Amino acid sequence: MTLRIAILYTICFLLNRCSGLARAVAFLRWLGRGKERVAPKKVAALSHAELWQRLSQGYRWLPLPVQCLEQALIGWYYFNRYGRAAEMKIGLRLHPLYSHAWLECDGEVLGGIPGLELLEVMADYPPWQD
Repeated sequence: MTLRIAILYTICFLLNRCSGLARAVAFLRWLGRGKERVAPKKVAALSHAELWQRLSQGYRWLPLPVQCLEQALIGWYYFNRYGRAAEMKIGLRLHPLYSHAWLECDGEVLGGIPGLELLEVMADYPPWQD
């Protein structure tokens, strides 16, 4: 799973930087289309936080800078791919200027930071719909 995460992260990093967020999201939706939304047994037994932690382990081997947006993109793909309705949100604070991306799944915030409630949600990507 770690190698797949690293490859997908690299593709999302390049797509996001070169083509924009909309194309990266469209690519992940395209990649997950028509696939069965059932997780392998060892992944199905994991809690949301444990799955998020497992995904985060794949980032440490990359020579690329790991940003919250790409982490949220990959998490959004894998959570939805494994049948967990995850919503990706991007928030912004104007003074001082700061932005952050995170996931929400079954009311649980993944990839959150202290002060997340101070951010205004600027973009909201709902779970996949077949």
